[in-house]
Amino acid sequence: MSTSPARLTYRFGEFEVDMAAFEMRRKEHRISLARQPMDLLLLLLEHRQELVSREDMAKRLWGAEVFTDTDAGIHTAILKIRQVLGDSHESPRFVETVPGRGYRFIAPVEVVPQLLPATRHHNLPAELTSFVGRRKELLEWPRVLATSRLLSLTGAGGVGKTRLAVRLACGLVNDFADGVWLVDLAPLLVPDLVAQTIATALGVREGPQKSVRDTLLDVLRDRELLLVLDNCEHLIASCAELVEALLREAPALRILATSREALGVSGETVCRVPSLSVPEALASVPVEALVESDATRLFIERASAVDPAFKPTTDNSDAIARICRRLDGIPLAIELAAARVVVLTPAQIEARLQDRFRLLTGGARTAVARQRTLEATVDWSYELLSDIERQLLSRLSVFPAAWTLEAAEHVCGGDGINEKDVLDLLSRLVSKSLVVVDIEFAGERRYRFLETVRQYARERLVQAGAVDRLRERHFEFFYNEFRGALPVLRHHHQLACLRRLRIEQENVRAALEWALTSSALAEKGVELAGALFWFWTKCGLYEEGQLWLEQALAVVHAARGLRARALIGLAHMHTFRGRHVEVVALATEALSLGRAEGDAWVVSFALSVKALAACELGDHKQAAALAMEARDSANAGGDEDVQHAHALLILATIAVLNGDHDRAQQLYDESIERCRRAGEAWGLSVLLSVAAGLRIFRQDFDQARALASEAMSLCQEFEDPRGIAWSLEVFAGLLAAGGCADAAARLWGASDGLLATVGGSLVPTIGWIRDRYIEPVKTSLGGGAFDAAHADGRAMPVLEAIALARQQTLLCG
Repeated sequence: MSTSPARLTYRFGEFEVDMAAFEMRRKEHRISLARQPMDLLLLLLEHRQELVSREDMAKRLWGAEVFTDTDAGIHTAILKIRQVLGDSHESPRFVETVPGRGYRFIAPVEVVPQLLPATRHHNLPAELTSFVGRRKELLEWPRVLATSRLLSLTGAGGVGKTRLAVRLACGLVNDFADGVWLVDLAPLLVPDLVAQTIATALGVREGPQKSVRDTLLDVLRDRELLLVLDNCEHLIASCAELVEALLREAPALRILATSREALGVSGETVCRVPSLSVPEALASVPVEALVESDATRLFIERASAVDPAFKPTTDNSDAIARICRRLDGIPLAIELAAARVVVLTPAQIEARLQDRFRLLTGGARTAVARQRTLEATVDWSYELLSDIERQLLSRLSVFPAAWTLEAAEHVCGGDGINEKDVLDLLSRLVSKSLVVVDIEFAGERRYRFLETVRQYARERLVQAGAVDRLRERHFEFFYNEFRGALPVLRHHHQLACLRRLRIEQENVRAALEWALTSSALAEKGVELAGALFWFWTKCGLYEEGQLWLEQALAVVHAARGLRARALIGLAHMHTFRGRHVEVVALATEALSLGRAEGDAWVVSFALSVKALAACELGDHKQAAALAMEARDSANAGGDEDVQHAHALLILATIAVLNGDHDRAQQLYDESIERCRRAGEAWGLSVLLSVAAGLRIFRQDFDQARALASEAMSLCQEFEDPRGIAWSLEVFAGLLAAGGCADAAARLWGASDGLLATVGGSLVPTIGWIRDRYIEPVKTSLGGGAFDAAHADGRAMPVLEAIALARQQTLLCG
């Protein structure tokens, strides 16, 4: 088995360039640099301190046959490199001009060959606070999981099921070849999306003519991994059915679930999560004895976190012990109480808690049940809030997952809460441990509830009779946020929009679920669903897209234009699932509505979708006619370049099938140019790989490498595993054509491994490359060596495969 290549990182000054990741960084912050300047910078770094001629630069950037103004292109690329480096032509620190000849990289460069990191083996969150206690469970329960394929941790809310499950899983990461993966089901409201939520966490994408459930079963069938399903209780039936199927079909799979009740699945082992240990009920508890109890240790650590001056003393140790006993050792209750040491002494906290318990239990002195204890503690924390803080707390429960400050201001402001006061109120809730600061995205902080607190706040919202009004506000906010997503998702800012939609996915689901079941908001719900079909397409969420779009089309009396867009969206979902007969029916209705409404965009898109379906069904003559008509309609559709590009791609595919390679290349080139002009980067990534395949067939290897390299970079940006696998196929074809049989076999293995992981398959427009070259490669290597290289590639981490592709094609070229 051949040695895997190292990952090369070039370091100079305060900059570094990572060859495998194809990115530049300054002080660990990524710097945006387009493909051509990056390619040129890599060439200069590879030949540091040496003259790199303009001819070599032109060949690297455009291939041997150059039909462009190379001097102008090189000058522009060098200018962009100098801009990001803060370099100058007159006094260069990095890139020196050699007049009339070329350029030289003159700064000292450290070349760091680093072994590529192994494939990421978990998605477990980092612990933001210390983990206290649970020694017995952490020792015994991994042994239980070794003998039982399903371990369910049950217990009341707030007892620490999630935290314990994550800590257990962390200790088992190295025990599972395919890793440990956490799926948080708490924000999910739709039982039908349990499989999709698990698939998304695992990076699995549904395949053509397969449901996401079936794809998930196929992918996990031979995987050795631990799946952690957190917060199953509100989806118990769906979780139980899917877990049973997964365990039946995937013999090496183990599942760790948390729920307030057992799943009731055959073979399930149920372990109830106990409370933390509390001090004995002694008349006096010495300070040093507090550390012997997990509950009091937790109180002290959390109190010290909010008030660094806080320390246990002989004056407060008894109160601390009594608080923890009164709270039955429930972690969430203890953390809420500890958060109050900023304004109350432990004795005051104890007294106020005692009053709350008497109120809730009718003055009984007996210990209350754990869930009742937690309710009392949350209720006590709630009562200590001001009226306006209580209002905000309950209103925030309308968010099923995390939210931004802007969303909180728009959704929760008004009716007694000034929008400008939301930030201050939210900060107060954070300081009292009722709201958690979550991740930062796009320069914005996000906030969330712990699930138990969210449920409590939701009950208060229901009691106030304000649920419907808040859900309407929630919908209106996300409707206004994403109603215009359709054109954005096909142009220059699509990547930022896709990332925003991914992070807001649970909020979008909740908004759609509310609107499409509300007579007052139904038409807006149809509009929002129709605006999001590119999101579901580009993220591979075809089944989810189908679910929402079918609900949208069930809305009676929706405007014809909105229905037409929903029909096109649903047709798109079926297109990517290989259901071309259904596509034709849906696109035909959309076409009729588009013509009746005079909507040229709908007409053009419907014709393109029908053309693609006809092509897939083998009616090439009909496909060509429809594509030509779609191209003509695109001129009046307001999205001319993108619509043209889609039609041209279909015509190019037909030209390839008919053997007219000159025309196919011309059509591909025009389609690529239109995608570039429009900023349709996702579509461009597909086009570049397909066009590179044709270049390989025509033995234009330099241009094929340039196209494949750009496609790979785009797929990495979009985090598109299928696209990366297809790019690896193109690189493998290049290597095979160049006589590098071992590297080609390894890349085919890497592609197969990646596609198997995400539930993908090769499309014919890419797959033909392997069909053409695989037998010569097998003959060159011999059957045993080919199988060994293929197996090596299949086990290769993705970044390592990408580095191999980029490096070896340069060497073979």
